[in-house]
Amino acid sequence: MRGSPLVLGGATVASKSTLVYGMPQVISEGSVWGGQLRCKQGKALLIQSDESERNFQRKLQVMDMDPSFDLITNMPELDFARLESFQQANGYDAVFMNSIATLLGMCGNGPKKTDVEFGRVIYKLNSWADEANVLLVITCHLRKQARDATNNNVRIGDIYGSGVQT
Repeated sequence: MRGSPLVLGGATVASKSTLVYGMPQVISEGSVWGGQLRCKQGKALLIQSDESERNFQRKLQVMDMDPSFDLITNMPELDFARLESFQQANGYDAVFMNSIATLLGMCGNGPKKTDVEFGRVIYKLNSWADEANVLLVITCHLRKQARDATNNNVRIGDIYGSGVQT
């Protein structure tokens, strides 16, 4: 939904990155997602901070994908001024961030994993998505599930309790 953020949570190797490569592709092409959902064509941006450019290119090659979306791989921490500048220049309909832990939790002098500042930035991203009228998809890792778990329901504690975000 444009104007709001969406958190795409999943365990390590749950294919979050694969989803955030495929989603901007179908948006930028106006093609069909998952063989069923026709997407309205629009401009999409992916900010990839979890993987190196080389690793990203290898995954695209395996997926047989030539990206038609814009890509930033040199943003080691979230830079709102740069994000706003890109949005003003390009008018993105959707922005994908992979991942929130890297963009916020590993900043040099910025928010750390346990800082209250982490939450403040999430609220700022929410306001930015609304003001820019952009779909914002943010990946994050989930707390590891207990071995004896009886269901796969995801709750807010599974995001905040992951040890990556608090």
